[in-house]
Amino acid sequence: MGEPTPIEKYLSRIRETFPDLAISSVEENRDGVANDVVIVNREKVFRFGKQEWSSELYPREARVVGLLSGYVDLQLPLVEATYDEFVVTGYVPGDPLYRSDVLALDDAAQDALANQLADFLERMHGISGDV
Repeated sequence: MGEPTPIEKYLSRIRETFPDLAISSVEENRDGVANDVVIVNREKVFRFGKQEWSSELYPREARVVGLLSGYVDLQLPLVEATYDEFVVTGYVPGDPLYRSDVLALDDAAQDALANQLADFLERMHGISGDV
């Protein structure tokens, strides 16, 4: 038997940390630049840093998302726990926004989406405070 795959390693770490978590479904996304993602039961999201610096950002990310949640109307993936090599958030249902999906929209829909993104960024950048 060979070396365990990344998903096997991640699931082993999840089971070790959460022995009472009944796992009925698993989705994996390894396309991220900084993290590999494991979604368990479409309830919990486990993000594992690909590089050492990735996981060093988790505590700050938790503070930023917690602060941001009070200023935007979107459901955000609130951080439930941070560990040395991974972070756990709640699952936010939805679909990824791919460039090809945006380009398939008509001009009015693209403009509406651009306005939503601009509003989100304006609110985010309008928050004062040291996080």
